[in-house]
Amino acid sequence: VWGPYAFSLALGETYQEAPGGSRLVQYNDKSRMEINDPNNDTSKIWYVTNGLLAKELISGAMQLGDSTFDERGPAAVNIAGDANDPDGPTYASFATHLSDAPPDDGAPLTTTLDRAGTIGCCAPLDDAVSAGPLVAQTGHRVANVFWDYLNASGHIVENGRRTSGPLFANPFYATGYPIAEAYWARVRVAGVQQWVLTQPFERRVLTYTPGNAPAWRVEMGNVGQHYYAWRYTDIGATPADPPAWQLPAWPAPPAPAGQQVEIPAANATYTLRLSANVDTGAVAAHEEIAIASFASARPQTLYLQIVPAVYGYFTLDALSVDGVDTTPRTLEDGLILAVDLPEGDGPLRLSLDFRLAVGSSPNDFIGTVLDDGVLRLGYWFPIISDEHGYSETLDPSESQTAAFDVTLDVAADVVVAHTGDEMSRQTLDDGRTRYALHAEHVRDFALALSRNFTVTSATTSSGVELRLFGLPDNGGPDAASTILAAGVDAVQQLEALVGPYPYATLDYVDVGPNIPGGLEFPNLIYINAAYDPLDRLIYHETAHQWLYGIIGNRTVLDGWIDEGGAEFFERGLPTGFTEVPAIPDGGYVYPLDATYLEMPPDPNRDWYYSIYEQGARFYDELLTSMGWKPFWAAWQAAYARYAFGVVTPWELLATFQEYSPVDLRPLFDTYFRYTWVWDLLPPGG
Repeated sequence: VWGPYAFSLALGETYQEAPGGSRLVQYNDKSRMEINDPNNDTSKIWYVTNGLLAKELISGAMQLGDSTFDERGPAAVNIAGDANDPDGPTYASFATHLSDAPPDDGAPLTTTLDRAGTIGCCAPLDDAVSAGPLVAQTGHRVANVFWDYLNASGHIVENGRRTSGPLFANPFYATGYPIAEAYWARVRVAGVQQWVLTQPFERRVLTYTPGNAPAWRVEMGNVGQHYYAWRYTDIGATPADPPAWQLPAWPAPPAPAGQQVEIPAANATYTLRLSANVDTGAVAAHEEIAIASFASARPQTLYLQIVPAVYGYFTLDALSVDGVDTTPRTLEDGLILAVDLPEGDGPLRLSLDFRLAVGSSPNDFIGTVLDDGVLRLGYWFPIISDEHGYSETLDPSESQTAAFDVTLDVAADVVVAHTGDEMSRQTLDDGRTRYALHAEHVRDFALALSRNFTVTSATTSSGVELRLFGLPDNGGPDAASTILAAGVDAVQQLEALVGPYPYATLDYVDVGPNIPGGLEFPNLIYINAAYDPLDRLIYHETAHQWLYGIIGNRTVLDGWIDEGGAEFFERGLPTGFTEVPAIPDGGYVYPLDATYLEMPPDPNRDWYYSIYEQGARFYDELLTSMGWKPFWAAWQAAYARYAFGVVTPWELLATFQEYSPVDLRPLFDTYFRYTWVWDLLPPGG
């Protein structure tokens, strides 16, 4: 709809009605984004508009104000296809056809237009393409293939997350109204001449190429590129600097002390190339962390979390920052590498070479371990985090979401379970198999490798594929059906109650009897198929795909958010939220907001009762206090606001308070030691 990225910097362009006579613009391949007045209502969808570029290119009138124009003449720029096509129509070809009469409703579209602007007949096509609805504002019809596209709904990415909904807020939001009829033309596309249907709208140009794959038959033309060349490049003009006026700051309530997320939010891509031996646990890896930008100022120090280092598995061979060899500092018993960064605010690239010598279960870390033919690689590579210590009672990993490209070389008979999608698979000269894997908007990337896995699957009503990587000698004969049935039910309920599962697959991996329960990663969950009750384990770990995976949190500080939440869903999803854990004899040893520093491992598992079960009781009391609809409305709001981010207690409790019909602060005060609870606004405040 816009192109892969903006190809210009922010610019200023003359517009008489804008403050100071200049508006803020930025060019994308297929359009120009613009703000005409920074003082307009930022909540309206028209605060940022996209320019009437196609209209200007065809009319030749470059708009400099509401009723002020510079007559430049129609653009002799190809409107579709290859830029160097000498035969296809240009924008100027349409200039004398803006008042052409529309065809009858439903009439087959076969009329042609050539470079000289001459109308002809007929394109040798069937009547599948016809005249659609008449747009009263301009007196033109929209071709049916374009009307279907403009009204399409389905899987989309919105605010960085996959969801379902309409492609556009209204059919003409991005395009504007049609300013001419749709005509066929012989156009060169990638050097091959073919029939292309083209229709200009005020803001965009739509094309229909029958020879393309179905998903790419309707496309938006590169109007932004064409207009930029017409306005600047072709005549040697220099764009002006952005206007001096200031955009309004994005509103955000002040957060109390201790409620700031220290994990830097970055536009980061991890590229990992590894070779793994499932017999010895040996892993050799090269890692690149490309950071295009940080959400705020570049930090002076970047903290990389490496859980296997705590167990002595990890050896760093080399680390460089932007090509300069760097020696990091080791903190928190090896868990954290502190990397000092050069000054600046541009892109950044870290390069690391490291090895893992993975130890064996049952005595070592359950996430990264070699266990009876299964090599688990969870929390296995350096990942951007904050400075925190290792926890044996709360999950030790804290990270932001990123993109991952992973290349894995492994023996040909090894079955691979993984986060994300498999992009390709090839056989190497030495007989091993190379997997190319990719994931977007995930908090980590986990793998499980074994020669013994067998794969079964099920699909949810929303199309999520659940895959079980099972082991032949673990769990009973009904384990597979129990796992998949509980998984399907959990995903479907969580999607309905909280928000969409934004990925294509979810893997449950039976990693054997030595894991005491389960361990969650994005798109992948380690489980013990012999665990009893098995269905409750699946409900709990599946809930972590939403609490930790999609809605992140500071796991070692705010474990009640994800672990208490997963326990709440474990008990609630299969029972209609009627099961509440009993308070242990003597009460809870730790308050619900206890951190990993306060809760050492103990034989009585006081940390479990205090965080997991007390957390479930807290969420249940919230549900009872708020009522069913407000409670789930608050969860859905939290999902919309914090999906793929990291939520703090301040933000989450404020969201519940916002949606509650009753004041929740007395309830919060009984569970938490947060001194800021009474600083939250009252309901409706």
